[in-house]
Amino acid sequence: MFLRNFTHRKVNLNARLQGKIRHLVEEVEVELGVDYKTWSTARRCPACESGIVYLKRSSRSEFYGCSRYPACKHTENKPRKG
Repeated sequence: MFLRNFTHRKVNLNARLQGKIRHLVEEVEVELGVDYKTWSTARRCPACESGIVYLKRSSRSEFYGCSRYPACKHTENKPRKG
């Protein structure tokens, strides 16, 4: 995710502001139900071309889905390890 990977060295941010940004990013991830580790595989949605496809978790499984859900219902199965 852009905000999580934001390099603070390029911009002179004090520690207090860095902490606020980190806290905000964590709140957004919790609200969206996103694990920051899943963003390493994120890519543009082939269906709507404006959303981001990333790993999502449901109560039954893990799958790749568009960030624009419910406007875009594009999903992909997660490859099974085998």
